[in-house]
Amino acid sequence: MKASEKGSKRQKGQALIEYTFLVMMVSMVFWIGIKNSELTQQLANAWSRVSDCVEVPMACDTAS
Repeated sequence: MKASEKGSKRQKGQALIEYTFLVMMVSMVFWIGIKNSELTQQLANAWSRVSDCVEVPMACDTAS
């Protein structure tokens, strides 16, 4: 294997690691931003309504 091919593979691997870290950092900032917000509680309430409707479909009305 030529030295230039090894360098190219190393650069591709490094780019993948950098991209992974970037995605992780953005997701952590997003998570911290909504962790204690009102949106979190609204999502929890919505998920609870969905799970209740799955458990007992007749008790669920479509307006809520």
